[in-house]
Amino acid sequence: MFQRNVFFPQHLEEKIKDHKILELLYEEARSNILQGRYPCEVIHYIMLGGIQARIELGPYNPLGRAN
Repeated sequence: MFQRNVFFPQHLEEKIKDHKILELLYEEARSNILQGRYPCEVIHYIMLGGIQARIELGPYNPLGRAN
């Protein structure tokens, strides 16, 4: 696992377009959330959980069948 020990300003992170770098940043943020390093409001945890569910399970299907 890679570990980043530098501060990179958010306004510069938002300009990153490289898919692999974005994946690494996402995984780092996900890990930090799960380990309690990034405290959030409950509503943000719920939103992030929804995003992760979409990534892992795909779009919501009200019929309950896999796409």
